[in-house]
Amino acid sequence: DTHLIIADGYTLYVEKGIFVQNGATLHIYGQDADSGILNCAGSGDKENAAIGANEDEHGGSIVIHGGYVKATASKNNAAGIGGGDGDDAGFNGCTIYGGKVEASGKSSGSGIGKGQDNFWWGDEIRIYGGNVKATGGNYAPGLGGGESRGNGPVYIYGGDVEAKGGKHGAGIGGGEDGSQDCEVVIYGGKVSATGGERAAGVG
Repeated sequence: DTHLIIADGYTLYVEKGIFVQNGATLHIYGQDADSGILNCAGSGDKENAAIGANEDEHGGSIVIHGGYVKATASKNNAAGIGGGDGDDAGFNGCTIYGGKVEASGKSSGSGIGKGQDNFWWGDEIRIYGGNVKATGGNYAPGLGGGESRGNGPVYIYGGDVEAKGGKHGAGIGGGEDGSQDCEVVIYGGKVSATGGERAAGVG
């Protein structure tokens, strides 16, 4: 496993994203003030997630304990945090315990979850706390599946969560032409889920 601590008052820019290999786990921490920033963009020449899987290459697990994490996909079909483009480009889940997280997918990629066509159901999203804003690209949800794919399981236990789908993407759930394959369970916290044009808030 890799443990990344973002020091208060500093910003770490990662211009070509962070690839988390299948079987590995990336843990991200802040310090006392949670004022350190990790700012990640996806790779400029590949449809990779900003944090997670690469195009056609399966990714591992992401655990965010604190800090301020910004993850923005640079290419279509990729998620901000989660999957890249392609059947084999899923990931092994994302768990958020705290901090501030802003994740945005490009067209066909979720904010947090799958990229386009990811065929993998081990990508649970669990949110226990923190301030989370997940924005999907067109045809993709804020939290959940990419275009043509349904979501893996989504569990929200606490925190302040805002999930916004792009055009034809649910706030939390599947992308365009993707079914509602797995459960979405909200146990607590404050949750706002807004679907894009002709899409559900949750579903």
